[in-house]
Amino acid sequence: MSGSNPDHRAINAGQSLADDATRLDGLAKATGDARYSRDHLRDDMRWVRLIRCPWGKATLESLDRDAALAVPGVTEVVVSGDAGDYDGDSIGYVVAENRRALERGLDALDARWARAACKTGILEDERVRAPMGKPEGDAADAIEASEFTFEATYTTPVQTHSSLETHGMMIEPDGENATVHASTQGTFLVADQIGRFLGKRRSRVVVDCEYIGGGFGSKFQIGKEGAAAGLAAKSSGKPVYSFCDRREEHLDTGNRPSLLCKVKLGHDADGTIRGARLETFGGTGVSRRGGGARVPSGRFDFGAVDGRNHQDVQFNAGGPRAMRAPGCPQGAFVEELMLDEIAHRCGVDPLALRRRLDDSKRRGEMYDVAARLIGWAARPETGSQDGPMRTGYGIATCDWGKGRAPAKIEVVVHPDGHLEVRTGTQDVGTGQRTAMGAVVAERIGVPLANVSVAIGNSRP
Repeated sequence: MSGSNPDHRAINAGQSLADDATRLDGLAKATGDARYSRDHLRDDMRWVRLIRCPWGKATLESLDRDAALAVPGVTEVVVSGDAGDYDGDSIGYVVAENRRALERGLDALDARWARAACKTGILEDERVRAPMGKPEGDAADAIEASEFTFEATYTTPVQTHSSLETHGMMIEPDGENATVHASTQGTFLVADQIGRFLGKRRSRVVVDCEYIGGGFGSKFQIGKEGAAAGLAAKSSGKPVYSFCDRREEHLDTGNRPSLLCKVKLGHDADGTIRGARLETFGGTGVSRRGGGARVPSGRFDFGAVDGRNHQDVQFNAGGPRAMRAPGCPQGAFVEELMLDEIAHRCGVDPLALRRRLDDSKRRGEMYDVAARLIGWAARPETGSQDGPMRTGYGIATCDWGKGRAPAKIEVVVHPDGHLEVRTGTQDVGTGQRTAMGAVVAERIGVPLANVSVAIGNSRP
């Protein structure tokens, strides 16, 4: 394709990110040259799809495995259970030589289910509906001594993962070895996991993910679709393609869990918070854990806090997975709304209240810049606007930590002066190709256009 840039080299003279350098992978993505894991197709490959429960809770009564196997092109039907605990729960998989045969085979199963009562959310749990407990310890004394008390209940809904490139992988067995084209944020984790299903040693498995079409924290494991692909590749010895469709993506690839938070706090007339009790309930679907929320966050002074009152609540839905700062968005939503409501009750500028309760010098500087950029000082008074079109002003903060682990990259210097940077990790959304290329170019002292970066391959 004219204008393509397959070796991921910058296309202008920019020397660094601060010098208008083009993203190293921007052109490939914009022109369609970028090859994602879903794009790896083989004429002789097998297609795999999970057999899923269509109800919130049900037991499989019958399934015509022979009829599915009689469909031309269907090569294998595996049924490993009969209980569906949520819509999208899997009990097995079908393997076929092409997509049409796969769909016809799934239809031919004619699965019959006996439905059962199910729970659809955290509000059906009696613990959630029970009255809030009384504050204890120092928090109880602080709330009692405050000029005012404030009580509220906040909720956030489940947010399902829906990556543009759905979850899955394509596996190419090659004797004792295998190449796995997985849509993953964790190339080495997937190499460890899939090897067990392929029956191969870790050293014999290479995971390749040159580009990933979204992950948001949900693509660090192979998932059920990957496990089925591994088993099918092992039994058939053929290349296997197993990716979720859009409906499956919403049902069974994880989510940001729902939250219900009960709050009682004491505050003075100027908005100063003296003490608080918080009770949180996280919706974990069928999982036993993972519904936590970071509230209070520690960014603001809530006085004496009685806050270790979290319970995970199960119901009939898929379980959570990490989604962009797990637990922090739900907690920030609760915390920021509390501050806005207290500021409104006290007639205090919401930004001024946050400054008083937040002693971080760095965030103070951020407040200054953000307020200036949006014209905070000139905003309309709350409730002063009318008509169908109104301008809203708000402020909120969130933070997330960083982790470090032993890592290395390889830099190859070619005879023509071109530098090739290699790493096995995938980009988790930070522009890793361009960032690594810019660092190497700056440290070695060459134009960024002379650097290419290869990522996402676990090959030793």
